[in-house]
Formats: sequence, C-alpha cells, structure tokens
Amino acid sequence: MFLPTMKIPAKVKKDYRLVLAASLSYGLTDGLLFITMALYVNDKSSGNLPMLGFISSLPFLAIFLMSFAWGAAADKLGSYKWLVVVGNFATGILFFPMPYLTIYGLFIIRAIQVFFYSVNVLGVAMVTEMLPQSKGEGAGAVSLSTSVGWLVGGILSGAIYLYGGMFILFPLCGILSFVTGSMLIPMGKLDKPKAHITFRDTFNLTNGRVIGLMLVIICITYIANRAVFTVFPVYLSDIHHLDALKIGLLTATAGVMGAIVVVAIGKYVDKAGRRPMFIFAVFSYLFIWIVLFLTDNLFAVMGVWMVPSWSFMSISATAMISDLTTPSERGRGIGAFNSALNLGQFMGAMLSGLVAAWITPALPDAFGVHEFKGVWLFASLLLIIPFALSFRVPETLKKGLRRLSKGKQEEE
Repeated sequence: MFLPTMKIPAKVKKDYRLVLAASLSYGLTDGLLFITMALYVNDKSSGNLPMLGFISSLPFLAIFLMSFAWGAAADKLGSYKWLVVVGNFATGILFFPMPYLTIYGLFIIRAIQVFFYSVNVLGVAMVTEMLPQSKGEGAGAVSLSTSVGWLVGGILSGAIYLYGGMFILFPLCGILSFVTGSMLIPMGKLDKPKAHITFRDTFNLTNGRVIGLMLVIICITYIANRAVFTVFPVYLSDIHHLDALKIGLLTATAGVMGAIVVVAIGKYVDKAGRRPMFIFAVFSYLFIWIVLFLTDNLFAVMGVWMVPSWSFMSISATAMISDLTTPSERGRGIGAFNSALNLGQFMGAMLSGLVAAWITPALPDAFGVHEFKGVWLFASLLLIIPFALSFRVPETLKKGLRRLSKGKQEEE
C-alpha cells in the first residue's frame, strides 16, 4: 500500500529509476536548506522578522517566473533531460560563494540561483509522461523519493548547522546539485511530442478555465502556507527555545509522514478520484493553522506539523492538471502549477513578518499573544477563500483519461 506497485513499461524502466534517484538527491538538498536558511538569515538580519520575510520571498519570484518557462521550453524542445542537467549544474556552482557573502549578496546570488533550481519541477512531468495510466501513483513515487531525501536532509541539517555551520552546508548542497544533474545524463530521450507553438499559443491550454481556477486556489493556499513556513523555525527557536538540531528533527516529521502515505495517496486518486483529495488538502492546511493559533502546546504543534498536507495537495493537483492537458502541453501545465504555487510562496514569505507586526498588536491577551500569532491568524483567515473555491473544481479522472487518449490520437 505504501510503495509503488504500478507496472513500469520496460522501455522507460531505466529512465524512471533515474528520475526517482535524482528526486531523492534534490529532496536531500532541499531538506538541508529548509530550516538552516531561515535560521541563517534570521541571525544575519539580527532577528528582524520583516527583513527575514522580505529576503526569503524574492527567490520564490524567480521560481514563479521560471517554472512555466521551463515547462514551455520542454514542450517546445520535446525534451526534459538536458534542461534539468544544465539547471542543476548551474545551481550547484552558485552554492560555493554563499558562505562568504553579506546578507544582501546572499540574497542576490540566491535569487539568481533559483532561476536554475526551479528546473527540478520537470521531474514529476517526466514521470506522468512515462506512466499515462498511473499519473497519481507516478507522481506519488516522485514525491516519495523527494520526501525521503527531504527527511534525511531535515534530520542532518540541524546537526550540521549546529556543529559546522553554512560553511559546510552550502558546499555540500552544491555537490548534491551536481549529483542530481549527473544522474540524468544516462537517461534516454523521453518519447515526448514537440509542441509546434508560437509565443501567442504558449499560454493557451486545453481546459484552461478549470486549470485557471485551480491555479487561483493553489496560489492563495500557498500565500498562507509560506507565511507560516517562513517564520516557523524562528518560532520554535524563540518561543519553545529549541536548538537547530531539535528544530531539524521536529520539522522532519512532516517528511516521515509524507514518505509513509504519499504512494497510498497516489493510488487513491487514481482509483477514487482527484477532487476529494484536493478539497481535503486545503482543509487540512486550514485546520493546522487554526490549531497553531489556538495553542502553543509543543505536543499539539508537533502533532499537526506531522500532517502531510503538502502530499495531499501536490499529488491531487498534479494528477488533475495532467488529466486536463495533452502530452504536448503537459510541461506547461505542470509548470503553471508550480508557478502558481511559487507566486503564492513569494507573496506569503514577503508578508509573513509584516502581518506579524500589523495583526499581533490587535489580538486580545487571552490568546497568549506573541509576534507569531498574527501570522497564524492571517493564514487561517486567508485559507477560507481557497477552501470555498475548491468545491467548484470538477472531478477530472475519467474525463481526463478520455481526453488524453483523444489527444494522443490527434497528435499521431
């Protein structure tokens, strides 16, 4: 139940395994940076939460712009491989000067770096191309590999940061980025049709109206989520007095649960439908942020942080968008999903420290007010909008599979 069981066609088996291995390496890099980058920036900016939010936000703007661009490039070229290889090598190179930069230099290099780092969103697009009848489970397999890497990275990150600092972490992430790109070099050419599109056609997608509604929901959801994620490691440090090692272990629990359930989620959405899981994903985030607002009990915080809401959202949304796009526009569809997600993350990170300063002073003392409570309340209130909108998203499973078959015939 918790491991992929779908049949992998012999012609793509090697490539499928290479994508999973690269996803593991990518997840490891991401896990190493999740808490350490926030703690490092917080230390560099002397605990200024608005500054932390601002510096953390702009890299997501680059990912917002490039996720769709990478997808469009893959559709136009009819290939994913070399885009991912080159993007990861460029990412790796830019890690090495980071330990020696000022906070502003770090921001500039990081903002440039994520233009290349964002190419990794194509991993899940590759697998949905390889496994057109098992898109949910295929996306779940990629997420499983990524979450295992993220889990290991999260566990190791606190210890490395505590005892070695970013002078070790940044070069290590650079080496891992080289490894991620190198893994895909032996990959064969994925059987993907070239999209003969003009610039004007680039933004025209099959079922664009439904996809557009989904993108609005995803964007708003991740405004709320990133507002919380940006300050959460600092919250654990300032309010619960945890050191970097303990913060790394606590935040890694989401990776543990994600690794356990992500394939089961993929199987569920392939059999029962995408829509119920998509709605539940938004609801689960809303529930978590409400609990954080109502209590600072560390056991309650740990309990809700373990809920793998990111798995619910990523698997269901990826499968739905794959249903709603033809093979020649799949890269743009997955890219649009990641662009919407990262636009939300850009806005959420930028707002996180500001809403803490705006909202917290207005809260009654009965809520046990501290500067992070304003962020939790902001996230909870904002998520009411995408939760209400999610009920307007139609089920795509059967319709999507019929449309895929028809699209293939037309392209042949």
